Amino acid sequence: MICNLLVTRPNGQADELLQQLQQLGFGVVHQPLIDIAPITDDPVLKQTMMNLDLFHTVISVSANASELALEWIDQYWPQLPVDIEWLAVGPTSAAPFVPLGLSPITPELAKTEGMLALPELQADVVAGQKILILRGEGGRETLADVLTERGAQVTYAELYRRAPIVLAKGQLQGLCEQNQIRAAILTSGDIVKQFVDQLVDKQFLANCILIVPSERVAQYAQSLGATRVVNSEGANTQSLVNCVAALVEAGTFS
Repeated sequence: MICNLLVTRPNGQADELLQQLQQLGFGVVHQPLIDIAPITDDPVLKQTMMNLDLFHTVISVSANASELALEWIDQYWPQLPVDIEWLAVGPTSAAPFVPLGLSPITPELAKTEGMLALPELQADVVAGQKILILRGEGGRETLADVLTERGAQVTYAELYRRAPIVLAKGQLQGLCEQNQIRAAILTSGDIVKQFVDQLVDKQFLANCILIVPSERVAQYAQSLGATRVVNSEGANTQSLVNCVAALVEAGTFS
């Protein structure tokens, strides 16, 4: 066993990552720090999904959004509306749509900046178009803002809320120390905040490596006092596993 890692992905979303890390010889501890709560009672969301055929383009920015959108589609669209361009921020977000016979376009760089570089989202294409963004409540505004500047009419379908999991005081600290956690995988800014807020001894941040999915989240972690932050360049399983393997090869855990 090389060392012990803390995985904080929500329940139901960590199995593949845990399995691959274990196959590499790591000890892994799974402690979710947020819950994904589907939004099911919003009449505006219901009307938006019923009006799916009014949009030229549908963009999913997370796997959670894709999976929950499928439930709405299954309920209201026994046959998918035609002539919609489907896009997703990365392979993980695109995968839930494949059983429907869709092949969403994904950028090489699996984040907002990569999406905005796609030919399908340039101003000469999207001007005057209606675009639906599938996401969680309170996500980043950059994608919508830029598409609006390019002349698109942007609507959100906010399909879930992120609910913090608050452990008993000292529980997270004890979990990390008891299991001799060397690195924590934190796949969003919300999870980073929960992790840092629930540590009793902030000195732990000086010793624990925080693996985060983007430069934006890395800077946020550093602003909260973390000093050993590594950008995995993506929140999908393969990016995270590749990042951990690179740290091993570099001797970081020695």
